[in-house]
Amino acid sequence: MVNEGEFLEMTNHFKEVVEKKDAEILQLKKDMMLIYGLIRASDENWEDIHFVELIRDYASTFCSKFLEK
Repeated sequence: MVNEGEFLEMTNHFKEVVEKKDAEILQLKKDMMLIYGLIRASDENWEDIHFVELIRDYASTFCSKFLEK
């Protein structure tokens, strides 16, 4: 059986885990929206190689960070 102290410790740990995951999800959403915005902005200007490289580099970094977790 779990006593009250252990239960409190478990709930605090669970709260920390949930808060960490919420922060990661928020960052994931921000990164996805930035990539989407860059793609939308470049819709009319695909000839600008700098823009395409910027999107590719950011998406690559984003995916690498996401897959490491």
